[in-house]
Amino acid sequence: MVKKVILWVVGVLVAIVAIVYIAFQVSPLPGVLIIQRAFSGDVVTDKERYGRTISKVSVDRDVSYPSDYSENTVDIF
Repeated sequence: MVKKVILWVVGVLVAIVAIVYIAFQVSPLPGVLIIQRAFSGDVVTDKERYGRTISKVSVDRDVSYPSDYSENTVDIF
């Protein structure tokens, strides 16, 4: 009796894991929903820390690099 219950629980868990794996392989929707949920919370801003940090950042825009393609610039922060 206990053996049957354990096998049933293990079988259900394996089926759930297989369904989730297949869902992520077949469609981008599950990943999109997880990312959307992760970034849907409140935005935390600390203006004082931002002001101190931004003054320490240097920016080099449109730095060229060798490339076979026409768009060969990069911005470096």
